[in-house]
Amino acid sequence: MLLARAGAVTFYSFFGTNRPLLFAIFPPLMLITFRLSRHGTEAAVMLVAVIGGIATMQGQRPVVLIAADAATQAQAFQVFLAVILLTCLPVAAEVTARARLMVALAAHDQEMTSIATFDPLTKILNRGGFEAAARQLLLGKPSDAASLIAIDFDHFKQINDRWGHHAGDQALKHVASLLRSYTRDQDMIGRLGGDEFMILLPNAGLEAAKAVGERIRAGVHASPISIDDRFVAVISLSIGIAVSHRGERYEDLAQRADRVLYQAKRAGRNTLRWAA
Repeated sequence: MLLARAGAVTFYSFFGTNRPLLFAIFPPLMLITFRLSRHGTEAAVMLVAVIGGIATMQGQRPVVLIAADAATQAQAFQVFLAVILLTCLPVAAEVTARARLMVALAAHDQEMTSIATFDPLTKILNRGGFEAAARQLLLGKPSDAASLIAIDFDHFKQINDRWGHHAGDQALKHVASLLRSYTRDQDMIGRLGGDEFMILLPNAGLEAAKAVGERIRAGVHASPISIDDRFVAVISLSIGIAVSHRGERYEDLAQRADRVLYQAKRAGRNTLRWAA
């Protein structure tokens, strides 16, 4: 569309008037330069060259006003094209450079946001990302029930002490992967630090949350991890579940889920407790 407009202005400047209106070609060319950058500028200049060249060879104004002989007219037209190129191409190069810079800055911002929001080990939300998302969800739907599942890795320190922190990292990634497989796409999973995880289930009451929690507990316990192809570690989780009250803040819901989580740990671990 922009090239068509530039072509129409160029055609009118060379064929449609007897007045010297070559300057009228520059505004659409500059607009193309800013909108379409270098490739658009090159196409527009080529269009001007074709239309202006035909007009000059046919003796059409305005180039013929500069000189009477054809050789001088051709030279004048070449100078005009050179002025266009020297004017537009540096601007196009600057526009392209700025566009690339903006893309690089956007990618950098996205990377920084990801680093600030996600846990680099497990690739799930970190504490800040999870809590911010949970607060937003609970504020946005104060009348809809949501369930919060608090999860604690049983005897995680023993894995680190016996096989080292690399084995502990393997175990955390293994659990995070299983949590993703046992939850829905809309559920939010976060690693709050160390061996503590939380899952927020939107639009899920107590019975649905208990079913998810039990599926996670049983599934993780039935999925031991292999450590250095020599040792196998059986993992168990303690789980606490709390269902949100109308208009309840995330902090209060999390405290209730933590309280029942510790009830599960005191009950012997590898178990699940809940609070309505």
